[in-house]
Amino acid sequence: MNDISTLRELFHRARRHDRGITYAARNGESDWISYAEWGTRMDLLAERLKQERLRPKFIGAVWMAPTPECLAVIGAVLLAGGIPLPIHSYMPGPDVLRLIRKFEPEAVFVSEDKLPTLEEWNMQGEELPFYLYAGMASGPIRGIGTAPRPVRRYTPPEATRMIFLSSGSTGEPKGIMLSDRNMLSNVNGILHYTSLCDEDTVLLSKSLGYCSTIVGEWFAAMACGANLILSGGFVHPFEMIRCVRSNKVTFLCTVPSAILPLIHSAKWVAEDLLPLRHLLIVGGPMPAGMLLRLADRLPHVRLMPSYGLTEASPRVSYLPYAQLRTKPQSAGIPLNGVELAIVQDGREVATGESGEVVVRGPNVMIGYYDDPDRTSEVLGPLGLHTRDTGYLDEDGYLHLTGRTDNALLVGGHTVHPEAVESVILSLPGVVDVAVSAVEDLQWGHRLIAVVVSETSTEPVSDSELHAWCVKRLSSALRPREFRFVTALPRTASGKLDRKALKSMVKEEDHVHRA
Repeated sequence: MNDISTLRELFHRARRHDRGITYAARNGESDWISYAEWGTRMDLLAERLKQERLRPKFIGAVWMAPTPECLAVIGAVLLAGGIPLPIHSYMPGPDVLRLIRKFEPEAVFVSEDKLPTLEEWNMQGEELPFYLYAGMASGPIRGIGTAPRPVRRYTPPEATRMIFLSSGSTGEPKGIMLSDRNMLSNVNGILHYTSLCDEDTVLLSKSLGYCSTIVGEWFAAMACGANLILSGGFVHPFEMIRCVRSNKVTFLCTVPSAILPLIHSAKWVAEDLLPLRHLLIVGGPMPAGMLLRLADRLPHVRLMPSYGLTEASPRVSYLPYAQLRTKPQSAGIPLNGVELAIVQDGREVATGESGEVVVRGPNVMIGYYDDPDRTSEVLGPLGLHTRDTGYLDEDGYLHLTGRTDNALLVGGHTVHPEAVESVILSLPGVVDVAVSAVEDLQWGHRLIAVVVSETSTEPVSDSELHAWCVKRLSSALRPREFRFVTALPRTASGKLDRKALKSMVKEEDHVHRA
């Protein structure tokens, strides 16, 4: 699909009658629509939007349940000349209201179940100057918000085709502006390393608010003619297994927090996932020991961890399946067209030296919405500064060691908690772990490991953890205390919420000292 230069071209070319989208509802029911029929629905809404005389390059916020209708709305906004802003369907109403104030959308699309929330805002006297659409069947809902904003505080650059929200665990989400070139270059790179084709069936189970879901799964599937299975999300990983089996899913992209519980469970066998051909792990590193255990349990599946960030549209690197056994701790090699560099003190360092990971290529974002200061902080002459730390080995494989903003100072040593967590997680019986710290007059910080232990066997003890760390970690890297919990605080995307973890550890420390 290298000859496709815009998303509009992609949507027009993908209209096959023999391939399409299956909506697999949680109640077991399913409904199929061909890409051709889906495209017709998209066209009808796009024409209606054009008749509304919205300003060129209008922003259309999409706050809808994850259904084929939601995908059609995103596509219709694009075809009508607008800029889609996908919002996670699970996002609370007050947070959505803040986003609306920030991004000033001229049109907002909601599922019917969201209408009471917006009507409540209207009753409270909140001015909502946009057109509001409930799904695709109806026109704008008058009386809630009818007049487009006369003046924008900020107009995105001309090349902006979509805006995605950052998935960080702290602060207000940033708006990441991506172009056709950004996203389609990433689609090409993903198709190249996955060999995804029209015989595949791709499962979309992550939120449609993520760039990874939209670009790495939806756009990639349409580009090669693969079928899509769209789920409303899973409460438990076993629901994912049932969905893969019943829908003959061959391609699945998921996050470590969704797959780790399965590695520790004996309640499933490889035959339960027999249709699966490719399993991509994104959204965070998978400890090498866990990765190999999963590979042993799924010998028929091409298991490939990947690294990326929304600012890179989103995929940056992948670990080839052939190297899974030799470099399981690596984040792999860059996608076609993407370059990696390791930077320290403003200069690129040699192979094997550690520093910040910097990305260069056509996938690097335009910038942050209405935030030139933050944009200039991460986009520089050397490329996109990721704030991830790591090094490149002699074969050009990337090894991630932590985050520049997570680092802790312990006795004069810089400690990346991710490195400590990886060691502890390799202890049998440990299901999940996170390392934080409290201030210490002598050491600067005192490391504390918060551990989730396996419940079906004998729980891991404090002494076992201590002995494990003594053998594998230097003194500065060893936690001084272990605390046991039933679950770690995580964001809605499954990422560890380090801000909440820090507060929890600090609060408990005060209790212990009282």
